[in-house]
Amino acid sequence: MKDMSPTTTKRAHRVQEMLSMAIASGHLHGLATIAKPINITRVWLSPDNKQAKVYFSVIGGDKNDAANIEHALQASTGTAQSLVGKTLKTFSTPKIKFIYDDLLDELDDLNQRFLNN
Repeated sequence: MKDMSPTTTKRAHRVQEMLSMAIASGHLHGLATIAKPINITRVWLSPDNKQAKVYFSVIGGDKNDAANIEHALQASTGTAQSLVGKTLKTFSTPKIKFIYDDLLDELDDLNQRFLNN
């Protein structure tokens, strides 16, 4: 993966903030069915700003919850892209893909192994 320039990093941070606020405030349609809170953990923005991978975690949920939430987020991709486009005011809006970030699950598994030894 190519390193991101400072401008791209700043833009990715703004995309992350916007999506986090939009999800928290309920501005993305289709998310009303989500029973668990979610957190945007990171955003990877391609060097040409045409693609954004938005990683999320589920607070107090499991992988089954994550699959349902990922489906709901994917259904709201159009609204998310529109929101990002209007706020960033750039020539092109990145195509957004939501991806479950299982890093917290992996850390929890490692914690359990450590505690059991």
